[in-house]
Amino acid sequence: MKRSYIYMVLAVLLVLGCFTACGNSHGFIIHRLDTQLPKGEMPEDDRSLAAAKLLFEVSGYDYLDVFTLSEYANKESVTAHIGSVDSVFGSDLSQEERALGRALYKLSEDIPGFQMPEIYSIISPFSQSVIVADSVVFVGLNHYLGASYRYYGFFPEYLRQLKNRSQLPIDVVEAILRVKVPFNRGHNQSTLEHMIYYGALTEAVMQSLGVDEKSALGMTDAQMDWLKDNEQKIWHTIIEKKLLYNTDLSIARSLLEPAPSTFVLTPDAPGRAGRFTAHKLVRSYLKNHPGVTYIDLLQGKIPADASFITESRYNP
Repeated sequence: MKRSYIYMVLAVLLVLGCFTACGNSHGFIIHRLDTQLPKGEMPEDDRSLAAAKLLFEVSGYDYLDVFTLSEYANKESVTAHIGSVDSVFGSDLSQEERALGRALYKLSEDIPGFQMPEIYSIISPFSQSVIVADSVVFVGLNHYLGASYRYYGFFPEYLRQLKNRSQLPIDVVEAILRVKVPFNRGHNQSTLEHMIYYGALTEAVMQSLGVDEKSALGMTDAQMDWLKDNEQKIWHTIIEKKLLYNTDLSIARSLLEPAPSTFVLTPDAPGRAGRFTAHKLVRSYLKNHPGVTYIDLLQGKIPADASFITESRYNP
């Protein structure tokens, strides 16, 4: 009897261990529309059919029927990628499911009222790799086939380096956050306001996915080395050029968005160098204010003024 009891206890512990250590995807599933729609097959289950209809509605294909589905399935921008998507991803998206399951569960804990979205993989004829529509997210697997993929030849190098499978969860989490907690600061936003938002966005990606800064920023090893070696110079240049309180949107974009280089700082700086600095600034602020979260910063609850700089104690 005692031996049976011990076995039962061990079995329970093993199950609990699996839930806490192994089952960290929280049963999350990526639904595979990419294996059906490109073949001209109408989804059989109601949930996937509703998602397919939504995809056609938001992407400009109008109503989903046999004719619009056939038009989509015969587009060269779809058929050209079927074999490569199958080669890279096959039938197994478990690594993406684990990563996104953990991340979305974390976001649901951190963001009040967060609704867990459903994610559907597609082959996308559009330049946009991730589409967020209501509580549904569509991910174009053909956008993550590796930097050397032959159909990416027309993309500049700084965009090709982001077209790897490892980038998929990062893009999905960032796209969801941009919709769920949008940058909404009214008119004439300062560069500092943009920097705080993007720095907090980077921190959110890192915390929810458990990735390092280099991955969250989409940098190569060489680019990250340059940024670390020039961290102090970047910050001083931003201060000296009085960029922090500038309300010209083009300044913020040149610092924070993908580009061949961050020319507003120096032609040698990799694109999005300002986002690296933004994250350092935000992380320093969070470290010195344990009661403040990255969600507070995304929502603009902390004033983006000189006091933020002082209280961050950021000193590269």
